[in-house]
Parts: sequence; C-alpha cells; structure tokens
Amino acid sequence: MISIYDATRLAQTKLQIKKGSLFISILIPSVLFSIVLALIMVGTGLSEAATSFTSYVYRQGYPLKISPVISDENLLTYKKISLTTADVQKIKQFEISYNNEQKKLYDKAGVQYAAPLPENGLLLPDITAPDTVPANERYFLNINSPIYGKFEQSELSNYLRSAPNKLSSLKSLAGRYNGSGFYKSYPIKIGQIPDQRLILDDKEDLRDPHASPAQDNTMYGLFTRAVRNSSYQVQNDPSFTKYITYTDPPSELQGIPVIISAQEAAILFGQKYSISSTPPADAAAKKQWLQSAQKALTGRTYQACYRNTAERSLVSKIQQDTLNNHLHDNDELYQAPTLQYQLPSSPCGDITIKSDNRTTAEKQRGLIEIANAKKLGVYTAPYHAKVTYQIVGLIDAEASKTNNFIDLAKGLLTDTVPISTAIIPEHLFSKIPETLKSAINTTGEVSDTNNALADENISDTTIFFHSIQDARAFLKNEACEMWVSPCSRLYKAAPVGSNYLIIEDVIRMFNTFIIWAPIVAMLLAAAVLAVTITRVIIDSRRETAIYRSMGARKHDIVLIYSIYAILISLRVIVVSLAISLIMAITVQISYGQYLQDILNFYANPQAGAGLRVNLIALSSPNLLYVILIIILSCISAAIIPIFRNVMRSPIEDMRSE
Repeated sequence: MISIYDATRLAQTKLQIKKGSLFISILIPSVLFSIVLALIMVGTGLSEAATSFTSYVYRQGYPLKISPVISDENLLTYKKISLTTADVQKIKQFEISYNNEQKKLYDKAGVQYAAPLPENGLLLPDITAPDTVPANERYFLNINSPIYGKFEQSELSNYLRSAPNKLSSLKSLAGRYNGSGFYKSYPIKIGQIPDQRLILDDKEDLRDPHASPAQDNTMYGLFTRAVRNSSYQVQNDPSFTKYITYTDPPSELQGIPVIISAQEAAILFGQKYSISSTPPADAAAKKQWLQSAQKALTGRTYQACYRNTAERSLVSKIQQDTLNNHLHDNDELYQAPTLQYQLPSSPCGDITIKSDNRTTAEKQRGLIEIANAKKLGVYTAPYHAKVTYQIVGLIDAEASKTNNFIDLAKGLLTDTVPISTAIIPEHLFSKIPETLKSAINTTGEVSDTNNALADENISDTTIFFHSIQDARAFLKNEACEMWVSPCSRLYKAAPVGSNYLIIEDVIRMFNTFIIWAPIVAMLLAAAVLAVTITRVIIDSRRETAIYRSMGARKHDIVLIYSIYAILISLRVIVVSLAISLIMAITVQISYGQYLQDILNFYANPQAGAGLRVNLIALSSPNLLYVILIIILSCISAAIIPIFRNVMRSPIEDMRSE
C-alpha cells in the first residue's frame, strides 16, 4: 500500500512533467473564477460602504416626512366635477348668508352696498351637462367668483372640526411603529414670505422674476433661483440642521437666517470672494469649493425690498403704463391714464406720482373709495421696507441626472424631499430680535388655508422611526407615496434626506446579485475546469496501466490521482486569487477614493463623515464557498475517469498507447 507522502510526490512529479500545457488548460477556468472572486470582493465592499453611509446619516433615526391628505371628497371645491342637488343647495345657502352678512357690515359702516352681479355668483349654469342631469343640478362652481375663497375657507373650517388626521392622531398612529421626534414643518404662520425684490450692487431688481419663460422650473432650477425669485420658507425640519455652518449665538444674528443653494450664492456673491460660479464635477474638488464658499459666505448679509400687495400692484401698474405709453408713442387717439406713478429712484424707495390729471370729481371719488375701504376694514395702505437676510448655511444643489452609474448613485445619496425655496430655520428665526422680523408685514399675505391648517395642527410633519423596518411598515400600512394621486389614505409620506429605503433595497438586491451571479459564473467555470480535469485523467490511462503493472493497487492509483486533482485545484485557487486581487486593486485605485469622497460629501457636506470605502473586501463567506467549489469541482471531475481507468485492462491501455 502506497503512503500519502509517496502518492503526493508522484502527483507532483506528474504536474512537473506537463507543467506548461497544464497551466494553459487551467488558465481559462482560473480567469472565470477570478472574475467571480473579484465581483464578490468589490460587491461586498460597496455593500459595506453603503451600509456605513446609511448608519452614519441616520444614527438618530430614520425620518419620514408625512403630509396629511385632505381628500377632494371632503371639500366641496372646484375639484368636484359634478354637483349634487344637496351640493347646489349648500352653495346657494352659503352665498345668501354671506351676502346678508356683507350687507349688514356695509349698513353698519354707512356704506352703500351693491348686490353682486349674477356672473360673479358661486354657481353658473352648466350648458354642457348631459340631458340626463336634473335641472337643479346643472351648475358648476365658479372659481372666479369674488367670494369663492371665502366659500373654500368655510368648507375647510367645517372639515377641520372633525379632521381624523390632526397631529394628535398622527402621534398615536406613528407610536405603534416606534415613531418619535415630531417636527412640524409650519410651526409659525409666516408661511411663504411674500414677493420681494433682491437688492444687489445697490440696485433693486423690479422685474417680475417669475415672468421669464427661460427660467428652469424644475426643483433644481427653482432652488438655485430661490433668492432671486424671493422664495423663502420657514422650516422646522431637522434634516436641514446639517447644512448650518453659522456658529455664533442666534442673538447675534444681524438678519433673518437663511440657508440657500451654494450654486446661487456663488453666482450672486462669489465673484467678490473669488469663488467660481460653477462648482467642479470632481467630488473632492467640489467639497473644497463648497467649503471655500461656506467659509467666505457664512454670516454674510444681503438685502431685499419687501413691498406689500398694494405696493406691488402700483409697481405692476407703472410697468404696464410705461409699456402702453411706449406702444402708443405716436398714437394721437391714445388716452393715457390720468393718474400715473413713477418707479422709486433708490433701492426700496418710495413710489411717487409722476402725473395727476384727474378731475376734481375723480379725486373725490378716489378719496371716498379709500374712506369706505377703511370703514369696512379692508383697506391696505402701500407699504415697503428693506429686509436683511444673513446666510447661515449652504446646500449643494444636485440636478437630476441619470447619465451613468455615478449619477444614479448620487441620486440615491442626495435629499429626496424636493427643495424649491430658500430655507429659514425656525429654531434660529424664533430667536432673532423682533425688529428684524417686523420689516416683513405679512398681514393679509399668508394663505388663510395655511393658517387654518396650522391652527388645527394639520401640517407636514417629520417623524423619526427606530429602524428602517418600522419606517417601511408605516409607509406600507398607513400612507401613500408622495406621487400617488388620488390617495385613499389619511397621509402621504416619503423618506427625508437620502432615500434610505431605496438604498436598503439596492443593498439587498446587490447582495442577492453577488450570490447568484457568482453561482452562474461558477457553474460555467466549474464545467470548464471539470472538462479539463477529465481530459487530463483520461489521457493518463497509460500511466495508470504502468502503475498497475508495477504492482500498484486500485486504491493507490485513486489516491495518487485524487491528490493530483487537489494540487491542480490549489493552483487554480492561487491563480484565481492573484488575478482577482489585481482586478479588485485596480478598481480600488480607479474608483475607491472617488466613491469615498462622494459618500463623505453627502453624509456630511461640511466636514465629511470619515467613512472608508474598501473595494478589496475579504470578509464575505462567499469567497470561501468559491474556493470550496474549486476543490470539489476538481475532485468530482477526477473521480469517474479515475475509476474507469483502474477498471480497464492495463495490457489493452499499454497497447493502445
């Protein structure tokens, strides 16, 4: 009986005899296995990096922004296409009651009341209604009626009395899913700050910023023009705090605190501080660009001119009158307005009268209209004031692009809740002196609907969940996706910040991929390797016959060639690991630092998160499975031809050779 030592030496001798041809034979399966191993290494590294990113960003919980849904069926508004008999009666009753109250108000103020014209009523005949519709239902709701807003507000008030999706109900519901940390998005009634005009280089831009047809109206376009569009929103969303770089006490703020896009800040103020108006594409360079902008612009102030509705109407009238005068410059029949104003001569200056050719009666009539409006409490005097803003943070705005894998990855890492306005952090805004707030006279400017919703605690709310599974369960069982319309549930919801739900799904899919894709590749590689081993063993019939003629037993020959197969498998393993490491190292050198910069940038735009990206990950047990499959493939491929060889007649094998 031959010893294992001797069998191993004989197997090694056989390897040395056909070393060159054998290496070529095992090279192809080795390359296939190396691709499998490299895929597992790189895939595991990407998965671990994505998991680290999610764990860092959401170490305080997984937030959902939840918006209460007020169904169209709950409110009798323009969204309801067909009106029932009960709807018509309800609208008529509201109109009668409202007009009676208005008449009493006018009578009390000593002002003559004029009944509204039929065409200004809430109900207008619907001549397009089918003949099957009863005559008392052939109406549609007139959204152009002067009192439509009052009717809509009445409908909302009726709904709010028994609304099932107030904050108290939401807290109870979210508590079942381990939800905590409730942050209302509209904690104060300032809402969207009314129209203003930016003052830049000591000039007030009186053009309507929304009138330009060339303006980009995507979320990216609106956000990167928020300051120029005078689009501001007070927010109590904690996801914005990571962008705040202002470190002085709030009491020392010299203006209304605001977070704006880094892109717009660079365009408006960057030239003064030698900051490029266009950020670089490279993640590392972009981080340096953002940090330079933060260092230079944090704490800087700028001004805008707030003009209330009455004064904005005057500006619009001036601009329209100027255009009409220009168009009819040579028209002798054109009658210019008897009262014309002129634009202010200084930033946020007074609007003055350019010419007043009104008759005495016209002037008297104008004074009476103002006096009556004051009696009725509906008069708003023209008002303007300079508003000072102070930059407390910058957000790098990412345009939505899907040109390549990197763009898709960035889309997952960036904030999912759309930002279209400059952000005023409520916790800083509430602590600034009232003198800074008083410049914005929001009386009559904020939507009554928003006020009513805020009063009843029905507003967008950010809730933190203990785990991704809790957040996913709430979204699945209690809410619609934000894009779903109509929504049959009480809430709509979406992840705040980077989309951790999709990231988790991608990680799970990727982990599945790096399990099944290698299996498919391994089956192919194992088949190629098995064919190679089988061919080698079959070609060794003469050697087997010689061993038998020298007195070797069958199990001795089986032992020699089994060890021979194992030695081949070890060579395949070594070559595969070497090639796969070269592949993984190449990927790490080419993309590792770049991906690391991207992850750290989006995890913490200010200082980075210290996350590491290692694409040469050796922690996956799948690597051991691949090595085990290589060994088993070689042994199993060798067993059958070995037994066939030892069962054959040695004399015939020696003759055939």
